[in-house]
Amino acid sequence: MKRRYDTGSRLAAAAFTSVVVGILTCSIAAQGEPAGGRGRGAAPPVAPPSPPTENPRDLQEVWTGNFRVDTKPKMKPVAQKIFDENTEELRRNLPVTKDPAFWCTPVGIPHIYNNGIHPFEILQIPGRTFIFYEADRTWRTVWTDGRAIPDDVEDLWLGYSVGRWEGDEFVVETAGFNDKSWLLLGEGSPHSTGLRVIERFKRVDRDNLQIKFTLTDPDYYEGPWTLTGNFRRQPRERRWELDETYCVPEEQQNFDRTVLTPNARPK
Repeated sequence: MKRRYDTGSRLAAAAFTSVVVGILTCSIAAQGEPAGGRGRGAAPPVAPPSPPTENPRDLQEVWTGNFRVDTKPKMKPVAQKIFDENTEELRRNLPVTKDPAFWCTPVGIPHIYNNGIHPFEILQIPGRTFIFYEADRTWRTVWTDGRAIPDDVEDLWLGYSVGRWEGDEFVVETAGFNDKSWLLLGEGSPHSTGLRVIERFKRVDRDNLQIKFTLTDPDYYEGPWTLTGNFRRQPRERRWELDETYCVPEEQQNFDRTVLTPNARPK
């Protein structure tokens, strides 16, 4: 069943965004502590068991869900300074409006997995795997032909990704990012161009996919971030399709007028 958003992808996620930034008002002082249960850390509901999948290496489904932050390392001074600038609104008891995702710019990894309320779809072909994200009609290529990440790759919104199978886990390594996105939605955590992301995809059973994230950024953080994503398969019989959700200037103006500007006013 195809879903329609009358006023575009960003307005469809407006209620979600408002709740998130409200929760994050309480989280600034907690840097360097485990993040489970805070902000983005709320674990998705546990889904009922489903039958085992016939082929655990077949990831080709439409998936919806969320992730939680398991461990969040202490920031180094250079990152703390940027974080303080990013969260200046929160210290004035205002919701965050500075998230680059709110301004029609691409979001990075893992941010893209919970950019609003949007699903994603995986397609596997020889030599590469594609991940299509409904949010802002974004897609990634994960190269599976044995190549390594080029030494000179840099300044990419979603980085350069290569993947391999380790048993029934699909391991994706990504590097070559720019430093223009935030790691989490509305939360202010920056990253440097030295960010490196490892995603471990595991099809738990027919209906459930788990992704374990490890983020390392030695220029900005004292240790690795770890996150766990739990995603649910959308039944094929519902003929679920990803919507066309480009961010165009008119939609950005509507989002600014109806979400960002009203929320920026003191309460």
